[in-house]
Amino acid sequence: MMDPEVAPGGFAWIFPRGDGSHNIGVGVRNNIAWRGSNPLDHHMLFVKRFGLEQIRRSVLMKTLPVGGLLNRYSVGGEAHLIGDAVGSVIPTNGAGINPAMITAHLLGESMIRSSDYSVSMNRLLKPLMDRTALFRRIGDPLLMNRRAMEKALRISRALIAGSIYEATLSSMRTGTLIKFLLSNPLIKLISNLT
Repeated sequence: MMDPEVAPGGFAWIFPRGDGSHNIGVGVRNNIAWRGSNPLDHHMLFVKRFGLEQIRRSVLMKTLPVGGLLNRYSVGGEAHLIGDAVGSVIPTNGAGINPAMITAHLLGESMIRSSDYSVSMNRLLKPLMDRTALFRRIGDPLLMNRRAMEKALRISRALIAGSIYEATLSSMRTGTLIKFLLSNPLIKLISNLT
């Protein structure tokens, strides 16, 4: 669920565990998570709003880097960064397991073949990460403001909802990029009016 009140800049989820219980969580962007509240407040709002019953009384919190890849993939000598450490979490959806495996594979391949890890990262992973970071930057004004989101959806539900859906899925289709580039002026206009 994408709701700027419950999960500003992120999303909330309920995943079935298969035993009748569920994992519930809220992803809140760090730059606003602590502004006037804390992430636990957002989690509790989600639990209350949907009448969810907590089995555990503790809440696991962790930080995910969703800003895109770092500019450096190596930290000198023989030390290289992979996974979350290199910023390979998808900026539009917080997914990190598959990109982490890809970075580890690319590093392993570069070591086996004595090739440049940076070249492999820039060729294979950087285009996806740059595109989804662009999508996030364009969509942020809506993801941070419920009124702006509602207004944008009333003006063009197909364009806005479709763009957000495809960006969340990390689409690399040219059509998704075109939708986002077309919706960018609309999003900026609506955000300035609210």
